[in-house]
Order: sequence, then structure tokens, then C-alpha cells
Amino acid sequence: MVLFVFFNGISLAQDRKHLNYVRLSSGFYQPTGGLDDSGYDTGGDLAVFFGRYFGKHLILEGGLGFLFTEKDIVGSKPAAGVYIEEDTVGVLSVTLTAKGIYPIGRFELYGGGGIGGYFVNLNAEVTASNLGNVDTDGDDAVFGFHAVGGFNFNITERFLLGAEIKYLWTDDIEISKQISDIPIQLQGNLNGYSVNITFGFRF
Repeated sequence: MVLFVFFNGISLAQDRKHLNYVRLSSGFYQPTGGLDDSGYDTGGDLAVFFGRYFGKHLILEGGLGFLFTEKDIVGSKPAAGVYIEEDTVGVLSVTLTAKGIYPIGRFELYGGGGIGGYFVNLNAEVTASNLGNVDTDGDDAVFGFHAVGGFNFNITERFLLGAEIKYLWTDDIEISKQISDIPIQLQGNLNGYSVNITFGFRF
């Protein structure tokens, strides 16, 4: 029964002229978990995806993405003096997603989920009265899950435009550095959502 469903799905996929696609995505990322609790702002989300249709209602998609967010801290320490700290978090992601597709005319509605690896970099630039300009950075990697939903509009058989919302859950990050007596830390998860506009090309 399972083999019948699989091969029947492959047969349905062959009805399409173009089974593969590349999709570009751009939008904003809003932390809702650990980064939000730490005061990070709304950031950006950029990604490129390669996908393939495995039947009329199934897509498997691999992605390479980058999201970022920032925050500023003003403080004072005995050794460093009065300081301004600018923290930037950049995250490179490698993801795999399964999507269920429901075509309606020239539209495709979809929803799904997947897994990913997230490679996190924290860069801190400090301007202090006793130190001048100093910077440092640290790295960590975490595992995560995501859920997605959205739609594509088929401009032609090859070109598509769409919109997508994604929610992300990850393990906790642990980065701890020091500039003089100023602690530089990033702790907590990357949980949050992103809203993106997409453009794709089938081939």
C-alpha cells in the first residue's frame, strides 16, 4: 500500500512540465523567545531554497538562509567606564522542509514543517570612555524545528510570486565573552516568526 502511494505520487509529479524550482525569500524576523526577552529588535530574514515536487500535493525543499537582529546597551563599569555596546546576532541556517500543497487555479496554498541547523554569531562593538573602541565575537550552533504556511501565485508555468510565514523553535544558545569588566553574553533560544515575500523559478 505504501509503495502504491509512493509510485502513484511520482506518477502525478510527472504530469508537471517543471518538477524543480529555486525560490528567493526576503522579509523580517521577529524574536518571541530568548532574544525578545534580552531586548533584541525586529531583524531581517533572507533565504534561498531548492525544491522538488513529489506528486500533486507534496514538495520537499532544502534551504540556506540568514537572519539577523540587533540591540544597544548603555552602561557603566569601574574599569571600562561609561560605555555603549552594540550587539548584532547573525544566524546562518540550513533547513529541510516538507510541504503539503493544495492548488486552486493559479494559486497554490501550502503548509508544512521541518528541521534545521542554526549557526549563530554574536558580534559586540563597545565604545567605552576608558577603553576606546573595542569589539569581540563568539559562535554557537543549535538545532531547531519550524512550521511554515503560505501561498504561491503562478505568474506563468515557470515563474511564481508568493508570501510565507514561518515560526521557529530552537535549542538554547550559550555564548559568553568579556571586554574588560563588561560581560558579553547571548543566552536563550532563537524562537520567533518571520514573514517573507518570495519569488521563484521552476525548471
